[in-house]
Amino acid sequence: MPTTDQEIYIQVVRTLSPTERLRLATPILNELSNQNLVVVEPSDTWTEDAALHVTTFSLQSDS
Repeated sequence: MPTTDQEIYIQVVRTLSPTERLRLATPILNELSNQNLVVVEPSDTWTEDAALHVTTFSLQSDS
C-alpha cells in the first residue's frame, strides 16, 4: 500500500487517464481556491534591498 504522496502518484494517479486525473484534481483545486491560503512564504520573497543589490550587480558590465 502506498504511503507517500510520490508512491500514491506513481501507483495510482499516473495510471489514470487525463480525464480521470482532471476529475480527481477538480475538487482538490476547488477546495483550495475556497480557502484563504498564503501560497508564498515570506522567506521566499526578496527584500527591497536584496532586489536592488541583484539588479545593480546584474547591470554591471564586465568591461
